[in-house]
Amino acid sequence: MRTKLTLQTFALARCTWLSAALTAALLWLPVHAQTAAPEATPASAPVAVKAPPQDAKCMECHDDIFEEKVIHVALEKGCTTCHTQLDAVKRPHKSTGPLPHGLKAKEPEICLSCHEKEKFKKKSTHKALEKGCTVCHDPHSTSQKKLLKSAIPELCFSCHEKKNFAGKFTHSAVKGAKCASCHLPHASDNAVLLKKTPTETCLDCHDEIKEAPHVMAGFSGKGHPLGDEVHTSPVENPLRPGRPFFCGSCHDPHKGDFPNLLRQDPKLGMDVCQKCHQK
Repeated sequence: MRTKLTLQTFALARCTWLSAALTAALLWLPVHAQTAAPEATPASAPVAVKAPPQDAKCMECHDDIFEEKVIHVALEKGCTTCHTQLDAVKRPHKSTGPLPHGLKAKEPEICLSCHEKEKFKKKSTHKALEKGCTVCHDPHSTSQKKLLKSAIPELCFSCHEKKNFAGKFTHSAVKGAKCASCHLPHASDNAVLLKKTPTETCLDCHDEIKEAPHVMAGFSGKGHPLGDEVHTSPVENPLRPGRPFFCGSCHDPHKGDFPNLLRQDPKLGMDVCQKCHQK
């Protein structure tokens, strides 16, 4: 009897010890894993930019150019990378060349000395480029991504009239301030600075049109028979000679007064069709 009790006591003690050891191991593992593998720095974390030693005197007055969250990496190369014609001995400084602030070149040439010129040479170019890069971008630092002076769409509305993007019905992309989801800000090989062809741009979000019934496909068909992947040859818009016929011919891509952003009142029935097709 004594032997049996001793074995039971030993077994119970062993189970208690194993349970405690397992609990300790489970508690230890996460802490050990966190210590052994520290959290990686996110890829989107801003790059730390510091003024070079030779700019120490400049920073006595101009250290505010490093205050914002997003800092131009060119600042790491030094002030004289861009400001080459400047008499900084006297205050206020005087430009020794023909350009203000002692800049070495005009815009956009001064910017293109670092940024790839080919990215700004396409079939369609943003008119804002003619005004200079600093119309949209701060040359030193800003709180916005890409050194933008203000957030999108307010930055876009500084040139494009806001009223042209507001109607009874508004495209969800416009509501979501996603101008850059469809348009490139500098240059494009597509019309109106689109990232892709007009139809491809629309189908990126509205791919259900390929399979859903659509008035353009007729009463028994589906999809859109013009300007899609199958029908690649451009069809001219009868109401806008020289312009292609695509989704935007019937739907306004930004806003409208009719459902589905239609350009014509659907209540007109067949009269809408006869805007293009003669009776």
